Amino acid sequence: MSKMKPTKAQMYTIKKILLDHTGAENTISRKSLFAQANHSLGVRGETLLVNDRDMRNAIYHLRCSTLGFDICHVFPSKNNPGGYFKARNLAELEAHLKSDINRAISTNQRINAQLRHAKSDISPQLKLDLPLGTGGQNAI
Repeated sequence: MSKMKPTKAQMYTIKKILLDHTGAENTISRKSLFAQANHSLGVRGETLLVNDRDMRNAIYHLRCSTLGFDICHVFPSKNNPGGYFKARNLAELEAHLKSDINRAISTNQRINAQLRHAKSDISPQLKLDLPLGTGGQNAI
C-alpha cells in the first residue's frame, strides 16, 4: 500500500458512504464508491482521491482503525456484483476476515513454492527469503 496517509476527510467520507451500504447484499462497487467519495469531497472543497489506488489506500487505513474495522468486500459472482460494504454483524465480519485469511495463506504458499523452485532450479543466489510461516528471515 501507499505510504501516503489519506486525509481524515477522505476516510470519513468513505466511511459515511459505506454506512448506506450495510450488509453483504448491499454492496457498492469500487467505481461508484470512488465517484461518490470524490463528489462529496469536491462539494466540500476537500482534497480529492486521485485514483482508485488512493481510495484503496484510504480503505486500508480505515480497516486498520476503530473507524473502519468493519469494512468488508465481496468479489463479484453470479449472485452479487461485488464491492464494498459495512458488516451488518459479527458473523459478516468474521466471514470476510476468514476469506482474507484463506487468501493470505494461499498467496503465502504460492510465493514459498515459487521461491523454493527459483532458488533450487534457477538461481541459488536469489536474495529473497521465504515469507512468514516458513522459517525464513521474512526479507520480502
